[in-house]
Amino acid sequence: MIEAQGGDTCGISGTGETPQEHATRRLTARPAVSVRLEGKSISFAMSLYRTVSLLCELFHFVFLTS
Repeated sequence: MIEAQGGDTCGISGTGETPQEHATRRLTARPAVSVRLEGKSISFAMSLYRTVSLLCELFHFVFLTS
């Protein structure tokens, strides 16, 4: 077993928590890149859908009501 300064350092981070606890705490700070991109893709798709819908309504109003 590896020892440093006369003691066993396995699992000791110096902050009073195990490496697993430290990693879990860090991961909750911000979502993964894939989650953030998914949110942006959905908002872009909704924006595009609204724009196309408005253009279709305008087309029908201008050309089909005359």
